[in-house]
Formats: sequence, C-alpha cells, structure tokens
Amino acid sequence: MNLTFLRSEQAGFYQPQEMALLAALVPHVQTGFAMLRKLHRLEALTRASTHVLEAVPLGILLLDENADVLFANELARSLTKSNRLMRLSASSGISCVRSSDDAVFQKLVREASHTGVAAAGSAGGSLRLSGLDGDQLQIVVTPFPSWSTPFGTSASTAVFLNDPKVSLGSLVKALRSVYGMTATEARLTEALVSGVSTVEYAHRYGVSMNTVRTQIKTSAAKVGASRQADLVRLVLTGPAVLRFAQA
Repeated sequence: MNLTFLRSEQAGFYQPQEMALLAALVPHVQTGFAMLRKLHRLEALTRASTHVLEAVPLGILLLDENADVLFANELARSLTKSNRLMRLSASSGISCVRSSDDAVFQKLVREASHTGVAAAGSAGGSLRLSGLDGDQLQIVVTPFPSWSTPFGTSASTAVFLNDPKVSLGSLVKALRSVYGMTATEARLTEALVSGVSTVEYAHRYGVSMNTVRTQIKTSAAKVGASRQADLVRLVLTGPAVLRFAQA
C-alpha cells in the first residue's frame, strides 16, 4: 500500500516543520491501515466459521463462560421456536421450559463452561426432552476449547440440538469414509447421534445388548473415544458431519 501526500505547486516546497509533522503522522496512519486489514480478515474468518456451522445438520449454540449465547445457527433458532421444550431469547439465553429439565441442562452447561482445555472431554453430557404433545429434543453439551474464537471472545461451551423425529438422512457413508467403520458400526453410531437409545437400537435391529456394547466400543476406538458419550460428541463435532452436510 502506498500513501502519497499532494498539494498545489503554488504552495511551494514542504517546510521542515511540515515534513516533521508528516513523519509523526505516518506511523499512526500505518497502524490504522494494519488494523483495517486485521478487521477485514476477522470478518472473513467469522463469515467462513458461521457458514460451516450453518452447514451442519444440527442446531448449534456457542456459549461463553457466563452461559450467554455468542452464536446460534438457524437450525437451533428454528428448533427452539418449533417446540415447547426449549426457549432462546436475547435476554435470558438458552433454557428448558420445564424447571426440572432446566436444572439438569444448566448444570451440564456450568460444568462444561468450567472445564479447562487440559480436561476437555471430562464434562458435559446429554439430555433428552419429551413433551406431552409428542415434541422431542436431544441435547448434547460439551466443553469448547478456550481459545479466542473468530467471534472476538472466548466460547467455553457448545450445545447441539437435534429432533429425533426428524431424519437427518444417512451418515453411514461419511462415517465409513472418515473413520473406517464397518457398515454395522456406522449404522449404530448414526442411531446414537440421532438420539436413539441402545435399548431401542437393539430392539429395532434384533441384536443383543452385548453386541451393541461391543460395537460401541469398536466404533468409539475408531473415532478416538473410550465412552459412548464421547463417541457421540466427537462425531457431532467431527468431519463426518461436515462431509455429510456438504454432500
């Protein structure tokens, strides 16, 4: 970037005091341009980040350490509007409608928000909400690495929302491609991500609980997890979901 100072020839040559003033001003101008470039880069990174989160076929909310909502993708807003189980507002943030459900949810959020990077994965959990009118909502709360995010502040918690009644389509192909799962492992993992319980899965496909447990163990190992909750969390936040969403 070149910066040029011009004035009429009639004004004559620059005087020493004027050159001294320009020399004093130029570093500040350069700093201003450098800040402008950083702001443009930050804006581009934010747009790219939010675009990726909008592409994921799950409701996603990012919360800060005070549980204030930093970001909610369109699907999260849609899910909280279309059922009577959760509410999202600018003043009170994200919460469950029933007080008993909200107590559990807020506890998960508090534990996740106080988890450091070194202990990531030791907090968080899942919660399944059901309403008398048939509404359902599967919630996964997980700690978020406490780095400075593209949103200009630190996000400490990620909340994933999914309506089990709404089919996301098949993740099997992406799970097999990304993690090298077998067809049965991918089918089970897809069911768990969609909110199906292990008992429901065993009954649906006519397999024993021992078989289900074994498949969870082998599937989790391929993802890099040791527990069912971590298997679901890593798949939800991993490349398989993004690859599926972009397919």
